[in-house]
Amino acid sequence: MTLDVAIAAAKVLFSLFLALQVIGLGVFFERKVSALIQNRIGANRAAIFGFAGLGLVNTLVADPIKFLLKEDITPAEADRLLHFVAPCASLVPALATFAVVPFGDVLEVGGRMINLQGAELNVGLLFVLAMASLGVYGVVLGGWASNNRWSLLGGIR
Repeated sequence: MTLDVAIAAAKVLFSLFLALQVIGLGVFFERKVSALIQNRIGANRAAIFGFAGLGLVNTLVADPIKFLLKEDITPAEADRLLHFVAPCASLVPALATFAVVPFGDVLEVGGRMINLQGAELNVGLLFVLAMASLGVYGVVLGGWASNNRWSLLGGIR
């Protein structure tokens, strides 16, 4: 029983790790494409301890640190709890879609067959579409949390 819980936790953590790496690569390539469009040098100039030639690695390391250390500015009239929950309400459905993505074939360990997929659903595509549609509510909730009708209208739009 404990082994089953450990296997399920490992699947969830690997899916989360995979999703976060995809997000990091997406940010890096978005910066590179925008640099090509603007005819400028792209995201390969971030230097960590003098190592500037590692563009992608430096970006993948520096971006999460930057995002975690940024100041969270909450408007004075805003609902503080909803202002905090709104980004999470958009992030959780986006990360949950990676639970149904198979990241390998069946693995045999000690006579036990382990399916390398977070959630074994027959309706995986339907789950992905459902989770993608739930991500919109976080944007609307963020507009509502600011206690400003124009922000709410922008979130709905």
